[in-house]
Amino acid sequence: MPEEEKSRDPALSRYRQEWGAKAYRDKYARSLARRVDNIREHRIISKLLAGTGGELRVLNAACGAGRFAETILGRSRELVFSDFSLAMLEVSRARLAGSADKVAFVAADAIHLPFERSIFDLVVAVRLMHHLRQESERDACLGELLRVSRRWLIITFADACSLKGRSRRFRQRWMGRPRGEAMMSRAELAALAAAHGFRPRRFIPISRLFSTQTYALLEAEDA
Repeated sequence: MPEEEKSRDPALSRYRQEWGAKAYRDKYARSLARRVDNIREHRIISKLLAGTGGELRVLNAACGAGRFAETILGRSRELVFSDFSLAMLEVSRARLAGSADKVAFVAADAIHLPFERSIFDLVVAVRLMHHLRQESERDACLGELLRVSRRWLIITFADACSLKGRSRRFRQRWMGRPRGEAMMSRAELAALAAAHGFRPRRFIPISRLFSTQTYALLEAEDA
């Protein structure tokens, strides 16, 4: 494992394996709660994509099993999938076998993307930031995602000020519960984005009661 990955969520290591990638592919069909979350997330992404304009050149960074591929593809003239896991990319490739003329697959860590500055109109990164436990790593990752975006970024983060986030922090502090997902506030995300010339346009939580995960749409300040 590369040295910088040792500070991340240990669960990530399983996604490098074929069995782990396939398990993640099937994760959002296993229970009613997961299926509901999946429906909500597709609706949220569709709503945010509607505000970004027409046919775009898009990067889906940390694409995982390509869960949102069809939704994003509908708004793309060109779509690139990247992930640190070759196994995940193979799962995504199999899912999009019928769209080979519009998609490409690149093995890359989200903190070291092999793309030129501002080469994409939109970057999408879902369920990534909460795996990065060091603030410096979250800043580096966000900076890299914004570096390759000309205008838009759709990203999720675990909102520390959400109801579930507050409850989790209370249990960690006063009940000795082990640290889970890495959380940050909306203000912290906005400050990190501002340092790279972007600002938040919209925040949409998956669930105000039952999830910390929140979607954010960021736009370049000079757009």
